[in-house]
Amino acid sequence: MQSFAETLACLCVVNMIRPGSYCDFEMWPFISDLRTGAFTGGSGEQALIMAATAQMCNFYGLVSSVACGMTDSKTMDAQAGYEKAITTTPRACGQQCCIALCRSCWQYHGLVF
Repeated sequence: MQSFAETLACLCVVNMIRPGSYCDFEMWPFISDLRTGAFTGGSGEQALIMAATAQMCNFYGLVSSVACGMTDSKTMDAQAGYEKAITTTPRACGQQCCIALCRSCWQYHGLVF
């Protein structure tokens, strides 16, 4: 996976500059709609790629977080609920889901609320 290799290369550069420094492995690959080129955060493909990302990070023992709970819906409706569920469920099987979600909400407190 190209995104994994690129993010790992960035982690190596940081370790060369400051050995032993703490870094989160924040690899967030995204899927585009081939017809329009728009980002599709609520698609099933997005859920699968994020689940694969989480599994790879867990396999290599990297501290990471992945995107989950995204939607393409413009309003809070049934589509939004379905897409949030479909993108969160595969990731919920991982061990770092709640930690990453809470940390992200805390970091972006001004943007979320």
